[in-house]
Amino acid sequence: MGQRELSIIALARDTLNDTDEQNYRWSNQRLMEHLNDAQDDMCRELPLIVETVNIVTAVGVEKYFLPVNTVRALSATTGGDSIPFTSVEEMDDLSTEWEERKGSKYERIVVNQLSQFELRPYPLISDSQSNPDNFTIKIRYASMPLALGWDETEEDSVEQLVVSPMWDFALRHYIISMAFLDYGDESSLSRSQVSAGLYSSQIRRAKQLSTKGFAKRNIATPYQGKVVNNERLTRRGQRYGR
Repeated sequence: MGQRELSIIALARDTLNDTDEQNYRWSNQRLMEHLNDAQDDMCRELPLIVETVNIVTAVGVEKYFLPVNTVRALSATTGGDSIPFTSVEEMDDLSTEWEERKGSKYERIVVNQLSQFELRPYPLISDSQSNPDNFTIKIRYASMPLALGWDETEEDSVEQLVVSPMWDFALRHYIISMAFLDYGDESSLSRSQVSAGLYSSQIRRAKQLSTKGFAKRNIATPYQGKVVNNERLTRRGQRYGR
């Protein structure tokens, strides 16, 4: 683990009263799983990681797909102009024949609000002699991070956290909340709810900041980090102890 991950887990252990290295109730692997889930949950809720992709469209093609780590599309531009997002329902209200309309420039991007992995530019481009700039759509989208994973040989995570350190308090209390849920007794459930409340308050704060246009931007590169198979996250069925 990097120093940041170690620090978050160590602080979580303090609250969990689990600081005896010879007799941990929660293994580093288990707490790393919770830390991974915390980062994933925050990225589903907020545009903490923003990436950009250029989609080159073609005449007659109806649908295009964003990378599989997409949470939701944030903005779209083509030919220097912004294109608004809309839903299938809104397009049906506009015209029952919208799917058949053709034109020389995209006016809207039709998305499924529950799954923005698939995009449908509107209208269909009908003429290959149209302005070439109108054939490329630049999409900014919120994305999911690589799984932190777990390397059994190194006893360490495979990847490092990518969300801003300003949210480490939230990440820590997510770990604490989920760790107490692992036990499930009445006392642990009560403690879990306290940390869950602290985590939720941080999410609300982050959403307030998000509405003001703050987001962590990552620059896309051809590099892809290692991804650990999910089966490796459960070490021989022993999820909590060493």
